[in-house]
Amino acid sequence: RLLILKVMPELKSWLKDCSKAPWSLLWRQQVGLEILHDTLTSWLIEISMGSDLFSIESEEKFDTLWRTNRSGLTEAIPQLTQALKHIDEYRRSITANFKSIQNFNDISLRDTQSQLDQLSNFEIISNATKDWVLRWPFYFQALQIRLQRLPEKKARDQEGSIWIQSIEQRMQKKAKSLNTEMQHIQGYWELFSMCQEWRISFFAQPMKTKMPISEKRIEAKLIKFE
Repeated sequence: RLLILKVMPELKSWLKDCSKAPWSLLWRQQVGLEILHDTLTSWLIEISMGSDLFSIESEEKFDTLWRTNRSGLTEAIPQLTQALKHIDEYRRSITANFKSIQNFNDISLRDTQSQLDQLSNFEIISNATKDWVLRWPFYFQALQIRLQRLPEKKARDQEGSIWIQSIEQRMQKKAKSLNTEMQHIQGYWELFSMCQEWRISFFAQPMKTKMPISEKRIEAKLIKFE
């Protein structure tokens, strides 16, 4: 990040603004300012240059990428900033909705709370790729729609909650057997994304999924994960 800041004053200014932005408060509390800055820098480089920050092995390689993709940074900063703001807005709205819903022992509410916790945990999300990050707000939007429909579609929601919880329990079992966090297991992000897309298809239609998704596809991917 220090190398990049030398030649990208726009990034330095943006990170300074991020440090003060209300939407970053929760994540600053979770991981600290340095990790937040490193993660935001990595995402921004991926979005603007199409390259993983950690694959930039030398200053010369970065200079080449920077000369050919500088204009992309101008577009990427507002794009990423808007996504992060939307995430915080959805998170705050959903948290407020939880306070108005009773019967927290219900399987549906346990699952929605679990999903909110996962999507709000920057220690997990900091490992995500740029494609996932730009999709991130849609998962919050889908969760908000799901909560709004829950009183009228409780039976269907419970059915879906039972199934997706069984999938996540198997993922947790795998992580426990390896004595590691799930996000560090190969194949986790693809499976996690599939679970989020499945939640869109099951709970939040007519929202569209990013990929073809089904219980059969998730089961097949989970078998490989296990």
